[in-house]
Amino acid sequence: MTREKKVKIIPRGGVSLVCNKTMLATATAAQARLTKRGVCDVSLQQLSVHRFWCGEVKPKIVENVRGKEVFFFYDFSQGNFNDELVTLVLALNALDKADCKRVTLVLPFFPYTRQDRKDEARTPLSASVIVNMLCMSNTFERIVTMDMHSEQLESVFPAKVKMDHLPGSLLMAAWIKDTFKSSLKHLVVVAPDNGSAKRVKKLARLIAPKVPTAIFDKERDKDGIKLGDIIGAPVEGKICIINDDMIDTGGTIAEAALALKALGAKEVIITATHAVFSSKENVTAYDTLAKAGVRVVVTDSLPTETRDWLTVIPIGKLMGDVMFENITSDGSVSKIINGE
Repeated sequence: MTREKKVKIIPRGGVSLVCNKTMLATATAAQARLTKRGVCDVSLQQLSVHRFWCGEVKPKIVENVRGKEVFFFYDFSQGNFNDELVTLVLALNALDKADCKRVTLVLPFFPYTRQDRKDEARTPLSASVIVNMLCMSNTFERIVTMDMHSEQLESVFPAKVKMDHLPGSLLMAAWIKDTFKSSLKHLVVVAPDNGSAKRVKKLARLIAPKVPTAIFDKERDKDGIKLGDIIGAPVEGKICIINDDMIDTGGTIAEAALALKALGAKEVIITATHAVFSSKENVTAYDTLAKAGVRVVVTDSLPTETRDWLTVIPIGKLMGDVMFENITSDGSVSKIINGE
């Protein structure tokens, strides 16, 4: 994807990677990537979080980061987003008090992005509120994230905060090309709804120039979400790759997989950047997806459990490359985003 520079880079003050517990593997891979590409003095430490009996938390940056270029890796465990948002805000304040040279927040999954509009009266613009809550500390100058549910949220961030919004399609396209080397002509990339159409078309282009796409006409009524007709390329006898930004309870995307099977698809694979994997009425997303009987491919932007049908693509190397481009004076994250 990127053309690697072979020069030796010694950032003034050094580079420190700080991460919460579940991002340790990703941060370690990013550290290894930076070191391989010639960046010296890259340290790694895990955020310490003390939990009081009353439920309050006290995060601590264990080692000295004064004068360092800090990349703060953070993710969320399933079912605990609200508590961990508070921990994140407090940890950002701790970094602000630590006198770092500069802080970049590496937040692969950004919560609340589906609540980006008022869909009924007397409800909040929750996504905007969360952005403002994180930015009010004035701690970080840049944020690195992946596949926010709505691209328009980029405009909500204050002008002083730079953003690297990475498409998960970069990793998915590489996995698909490696998995289906001799069968690319049989692929159809499928969007589960109209909102995913743009992302799916980009993924198809990254796989190969002439990979066709199809779209489910999804409708939402008082009884929930219902799949309509499929529009676009024929799917009978094809290998269908369903792609979405996230999988929550898995109900709709599993239904789409079963619909494609009923239409005669040769094979169906579900892909998504973020494995939210929530439970609904005591049924987990793992149960729902397992019943669909298809392969599921996600990234490790969020922690997951091991399953035979689940493939998890690591994001650490990609994050390391993005960090490298941000550290070097002539770096360009756009090259990575454009798949160059």
